[in-house]
Amino acid sequence: MKKIFVLFFLPLVAFTVVSDWKTVNIDSRVSIAFPNDPVVQDNGGNPTWQAIINDHTMCMAMIIDFEKLGLDSAGVATEMAKDEQFASFRDGMLGKMPGASVINEKKRIVSGRLTYDFIVDMGRDANSINKMYNRNIFVGSKLYSLSFLEKQSQPEKDLRETFFASFKVN
Repeated sequence: MKKIFVLFFLPLVAFTVVSDWKTVNIDSRVSIAFPNDPVVQDNGGNPTWQAIINDHTMCMAMIIDFEKLGLDSAGVATEMAKDEQFASFRDGMLGKMPGASVINEKKRIVSGRLTYDFIVDMGRDANSINKMYNRNIFVGSKLYSLSFLEKQSQPEKDLRETFFASFKVN
């Protein structure tokens, strides 16, 4: 009887957790779901959405518009496809996080869009958020950077996968 009870209610619990996610239109073309209402901030002229999930997990999204830097969508596509730009992007990201190191990196095409993925050891002690999963998706002249941060000792794989899978281009 216990097995039937668990098998019946487990899918309902999983559906309830996912249904609480908030889909946010971060611009006219892109939406992302957050586990709660994100705080919107300006980060050096780039809009940033941040949602703290619990004491060991948070997620963020940022938009960088390369058109403001003089590149159109064709220029972004050409430049970002170069291996040296990938390395430069990675090094620039690490330069903003002293003590951090890349655990894994991939440059790939996802749903027809160039994507840079990184897993980063943030170089922090085990008692703080110390691991970052970072996905950077190029759409036209914009870069959408999604980050999921967690304590390495308390991974949140399901939340992370839900966050990254929620990225939609309208």
